Amino acid sequence: MVKASATSMTSDPSDPDDDTGAFIVLDFHGDNLDPESLASVIPLRAGRPTRKGQRLGRGTRIAPTGYCGFSTLDQVSTSSGNAHLAFLLDMIESRLAAIRDVMTAQSLTWKAVFFEGEKEGRSFADLSPELLQRAARIGLPLLPKGEEKATFVWDQHCSQP
Repeated sequence: MVKASATSMTSDPSDPDDDTGAFIVLDFHGDNLDPESLASVIPLRAGRPTRKGQRLGRGTRIAPTGYCGFSTLDQVSTSSGNAHLAFLLDMIESRLAAIRDVMTAQSLTWKAVFFEGEKEGRSFADLSPELLQRAARIGLPLLPKGEEKATFVWDQHCSQP
């Protein structure tokens, strides 16, 4: 049995057929982020849509910036990383002008975070060079889970004058 989400993955070690599989989360960040406008151009369920200043959960923490993520987890029937990336790129490329319009209007940044699976063909290193080139052509940073936080800080630092 596998339980997977964009925030955590756990598996049952007693199940020999268990594989968490690969999936991708398309992340958007920005102080002016309006989750509804993103959801209107991206045909995936929005995960954790949050506006800057919104209360996070039941505590007193406040969102320092807006966030909205879209996962391929329940959209692709295979757990192949290439299948998930191809699905995401096909979806983005068919709506690229509308996505860029929202990103420009709201000063958003984006990235795709790759969650690796445990079996062959489901790691970041297994991704097709052609798919990686497609992501690069549209300006979509694609990062393996674990490296996205440092890269996001780096991106923010480089964008400052």
